[in-house]
Amino acid sequence: MRKLLMIVVCIVSLFVVTPFAIGFVVQKKYSETLTQTVSDQFKLVKKEYQRGWFKSTATTRIEIHDPELLTYYQNFYHTDQPLELVVAHIIRHGPVLLTTSGVQVGLASTEDVIRFSDETILDIRSLTEEEIPATASSILHFSGEVDVEVIIAALNVDVPELRIKMDRTHVLFTLSSSLQRLAGTFHNERIQVISEESVLQLSDVVLDIDQRHENNVPLGHWGFSFNSVEFSQHGEILLSGKKFNAMSNVGIQKSDAALIQFSQKVNVDTFNIEGESYGPGVLSFRISNIDKVGLEEVMKDIQNPDVDHFSKLLRQGLHVEMDAMNLVTPVGDVVGQLDATLPPLNQKKMNDLQYLRANSDVTLDLSAPIELVDTTPLVTQLPLMLMFGIVENKDGVYSVNVDLHEGKLQLNGKAMPF
Repeated sequence: MRKLLMIVVCIVSLFVVTPFAIGFVVQKKYSETLTQTVSDQFKLVKKEYQRGWFKSTATTRIEIHDPELLTYYQNFYHTDQPLELVVAHIIRHGPVLLTTSGVQVGLASTEDVIRFSDETILDIRSLTEEEIPATASSILHFSGEVDVEVIIAALNVDVPELRIKMDRTHVLFTLSSSLQRLAGTFHNERIQVISEESVLQLSDVVLDIDQRHENNVPLGHWGFSFNSVEFSQHGEILLSGKKFNAMSNVGIQKSDAALIQFSQKVNVDTFNIEGESYGPGVLSFRISNIDKVGLEEVMKDIQNPDVDHFSKLLRQGLHVEMDAMNLVTPVGDVVGQLDATLPPLNQKKMNDLQYLRANSDVTLDLSAPIELVDTTPLVTQLPLMLMFGIVENKDGVYSVNVDLHEGKLQLNGKAMPF
């Protein structure tokens, strides 16, 4: 009997008492999040919070002060009124949460409706046919991380000489408790950019991000892809393509925690330009030995770049490697490779050509079909390049080979004064 009574007490505590206590925790978290979110671009106008036993409600009013967006809005509508968002929250207290994806355990779940305030002069019907511009839902975990899902209504946005049409957008992301890490995806089935003469259409567009900040330095990866692209002018398709993917990554080098490495990889399956088929293609490169402390110093003063900023990044030297550049074209392949190492530099040594020549290593190989190059603006420079031996003509291919080692330069296998 006593054991049964204890079980009943535990159940009552779990489903009745605990949600009331969690309500206080969630209210504090709500206030802390607003404090961390407010910045020069987002100003908190008003917040209202009504705490209940099993759920709470809140309303948040935020003015957007992004200079470009605010200027466009005020000029377009001929007003000096602010651009204000109102977010209505329904907050359900944990620890047991019933969500659209099933039963979950956490501090709280939210359902949010996002709209423009009544004071904002904005004809929402000109942007979307849906009454609610955006909705969101989230799960606040005991670890402090927040999983968020946002659905943005299909939009029609008119900007000078252009109309941008977007299908409904689906956004999923996770925020760390300190708001220092953001991971998530943006997905849209179709985006169109329309002008009087042309139409650009992308389908199945995905943005992928997993980013954290360490001393102002953004680390992590960013990805962008689409399944197909089509560009037409006056009803005629000039360009079309399938399966494009680009991925960037910034991270700490495994060999040395004081160095940063940036890498980029781009893949394309096929694309057609005026009836000619190209692809597949790949471009992959990385930049290593970026001084981490130097990058932190640059990021602190990113609004005022100068030569000294650049030299700070090169205090440990630099290694640039393009390990893959290949594009299949109707007349042959474009191929390239690069491996370049620069010595440690400061502002003075950046201008010392003798030091750079003696301590740099560069190997570069490029080749492209003559028939392809002759259709590009480079064709006007080729006679001089061929005359001076910068470019070689071999078997229907233009090629360039550069080798710099221990202060000695070779161009296409021939020693050059340097």
